[in-house]
Amino acid sequence: DCQNKLVQLVRLQQICVDPYGLVANYDLLSPKLKWIVDFAKSNNIQFIVSSKKTKPLLHLMQVLDDEGIKHSSLVGSYTFDERQEQIKKFKTNVAQVMLLQQDTGRESLTLPNAQCIIFLDRDFAVGFNDQAEARMTPVDGSVCTKQVIDLIMKDSKEVEIYNKLVIAKQSIDMMNFVFKSKEES
Repeated sequence: DCQNKLVQLVRLQQICVDPYGLVANYDLLSPKLKWIVDFAKSNNIQFIVSSKKTKPLLHLMQVLDDEGIKHSSLVGSYTFDERQEQIKKFKTNVAQVMLLQQDTGRESLTLPNAQCIIFLDRDFAVGFNDQAEARMTPVDGSVCTKQVIDLIMKDSKEVEIYNKLVIAKQSIDMMNFVFKSKEES
């Protein structure tokens, strides 16, 4: 019902992430959310789940509660005090999973105890994705190994969207490398 191509891509991306709440009578757990629950159960590590959209994160909160998996979350509707409490739960190891809406947790947030970040979807602005990944960087900037996982629906438009984001990031990285090389010479 929409002619705008970007809006169409966003809707397709939403359906790939979690059709719950978008598709009438869809009461199943999306493959991505099921994968996250299984990952939490089989890995005794703290990790971040990042998404541009709030609805899948809110749905995942319910699922994690039902499964007895401790979590904290940051979404745009939280007050300052609520945000601080949620961050404290994760930093003090009370929560295994931090559910992070990208726009909310994009800046001034460091969660170095997270060993992994899982993207339900990526932002179309490549730099925002880099900022989301940087949430795991220790405050002192020390080198550490962290995992970045992208959940992509096989044989869907989401693969095409993801590939375009990868190409855009590679182009930006190449330009930065060229400019840095010129500055150093």
